Amino acid sequence: MATSSPTISVVDVSGNLDITVQSVYLNAAITVVATNILNSQVFSTSGSTDANGKFTTSIVGLVNGTYTIKAVISDTTAGVVQTSVSYTLTDAVGSSTGTYTSGYTTTSSTSTATTLTVENIAGSADGKQPIYSPNDRWCWWELGEIYKGTVGANRYVPKIGDYVKDKTTDATYIVTDIDPFTMIAVLTTVNTTVATETMSTDEILYGVGPGTQSDTYRVYLDTSVTPYIFAVDARLRVGGSMCAYAKLFRGADYSSGATPIAALYDTSGNRLTENIPLELCAVDSHVNHSIRVVSVAYTTVSMTDGELVTCVLYSSKGNIVSKRQLLVENTAFARNVPSSQKYISHIALKSPFLSTANDNQLQVPMNVTVNSINMNGVVYYSDGSSTTLPVDGSKFAMDGMGSFVATIVGQKIPLSFRYELSDGETAYGAVTGDGKKITEAYEILVTQFDGSYSVKLFGFPQWVDDVTGYTLRWFLYNLDRTTWTEVTPYVTFNTNTGSFNPLLFDVMQNRSVSIDLSKVSGSYKPFIHVQTIGFVLKNPSDTSTTTKFNVVFSSGQDTPFGVQTFAKVNFINQNLNIVNLTSGYSNKSDWLQAMFYNTKPLTDTAIEAMVPVPTHFALNLGDGSTPVEFTIDQWNSDLTINRPITALSNVYLHFFKRTSNNDIQLAVAGIPVVPA
Repeated sequence: MATSSPTISVVDVSGNLDITVQSVYLNAAITVVATNILNSQVFSTSGSTDANGKFTTSIVGLVNGTYTIKAVISDTTAGVVQTSVSYTLTDAVGSSTGTYTSGYTTTSSTSTATTLTVENIAGSADGKQPIYSPNDRWCWWELGEIYKGTVGANRYVPKIGDYVKDKTTDATYIVTDIDPFTMIAVLTTVNTTVATETMSTDEILYGVGPGTQSDTYRVYLDTSVTPYIFAVDARLRVGGSMCAYAKLFRGADYSSGATPIAALYDTSGNRLTENIPLELCAVDSHVNHSIRVVSVAYTTVSMTDGELVTCVLYSSKGNIVSKRQLLVENTAFARNVPSSQKYISHIALKSPFLSTANDNQLQVPMNVTVNSINMNGVVYYSDGSSTTLPVDGSKFAMDGMGSFVATIVGQKIPLSFRYELSDGETAYGAVTGDGKKITEAYEILVTQFDGSYSVKLFGFPQWVDDVTGYTLRWFLYNLDRTTWTEVTPYVTFNTNTGSFNPLLFDVMQNRSVSIDLSKVSGSYKPFIHVQTIGFVLKNPSDTSTTTKFNVVFSSGQDTPFGVQTFAKVNFINQNLNIVNLTSGYSNKSDWLQAMFYNTKPLTDTAIEAMVPVPTHFALNLGDGSTPVEFTIDQWNSDLTINRPITALSNVYLHFFKRTSNNDIQLAVAGIPVVPA
């Protein structure tokens, strides 16, 4: 949608900021926020734009400094529209006025950066003002570019955290502060000394230090078995797909003449390779493709605690990519878990919506609600056994699905699949910091709309006898509209509303029902559809009313289905019946309202304002025979049916629209039979 961009104007009046926002959004909610970029102090005010799209406010109590002033407008058509401007308050009165115009966005993205000329800075020798861009990205500056309080022309005020390089002395500085009055940067020398290949004495004692080589990583040596187990600290994560394998060297020497001390062996104890492979590790926030850890290796070298080991990482071509240094820690004395105890090796998700190409991706059609997806979790153990449990929030849970709303095809939502460890359970890796959960990263991918999963159940009471009372007949329709199915055997009542009482008359029975669509047709994946429907039963022996039952298909439905709907049947003989469906209505419009529209047919609101108007209906006797088709204009005609019809039972009208290509199935109505 094309639109004019909102603008912000700022004027300092005695230390108070008078702010004016001009936009095209009339009577829209607006919030203006002023944030001091040095101390993060926030001032805000809210209101609404006037009939001309204008909003004026004042923010008081500000100290001198640089502020980011942001206006956030909530418009029902455009969504959330943001504009921001950076403004520097440098004296009591008469400071500069900044005006900035930005395009609109419908997401809550970060504020748009802008560059302003800082005015009224004390000490500028040439009367020129330096350039200050407080919202720009982090960058390097050359020392000669920086404003130092004298020459202002072609000079810049850096941001806190920027780096400054002195090309004369090769010194590097970091900007640690900006004087709010002079705008002169405070520079602190950065220690750029390259870390040595070996640890200092203190570092060997404590395992700490400032450089990337002086890490706290360990390599765990277990000499209770032969060859010895040599396990690199699982905290040492290797990033980058270029890393292929690792080699472990004693000390700091990893030159061409040095011999690796770790290797892999076969079951006979034969040395296979000194190239230790890398394996993917679990990451909570996303699907991991390149973050790995060094696999467990073996060694024949005995070492004492605190000895130095260098881990060198290589590419597939044998080039060194990175290196880390580790300290040896012997673990043979540590308490072992009994060999008979089984470990959890890993967990996995089972769902028919899992991608065939990516085991960690759920592919969900845009119209499917995630709480209807049938999901189970599988726990795999070290002894080869496994256990399958539902993903219901008790043992297994899928974090991140609560706020999921499928609105855009191709949208991806990160998820965290979580298993709660029971007391006494142990697991290999991928355990959270508290040691009580195993997590795996998954994601949802929103796919194209699938009308077959937009379904509706049509349920109708049908009288049996005085002992049994009413039974319920159920029919399933969907937005594909190619067919309908009777699904009476597959519908179950949910425990939260209880079961159906077939002999309870003149009382509303609101019931929640569900159906697993995979039991209806093999074309469906396991998908649970849940629906609430209300029934009011009438005693069929009551001849004072033409309404035998009411059905409420949607909450707040004004007129329930069933009011003055009946089929008068003139029983000529066993195989000849004359059926009239008029039900006392004098025109087709009122008849369609009672028979068709009051069933609340499915409507695709994305492409149609209302359900298509039916051109035909098929009369279904409910006995398994083929329904008989009639045009909608025969609504008040006497219809000849050459099959027996059971008294006090139902007939079912299946409404459809016939086109040149196919029949569009729309809805069904259950009509009680009364004698003529």
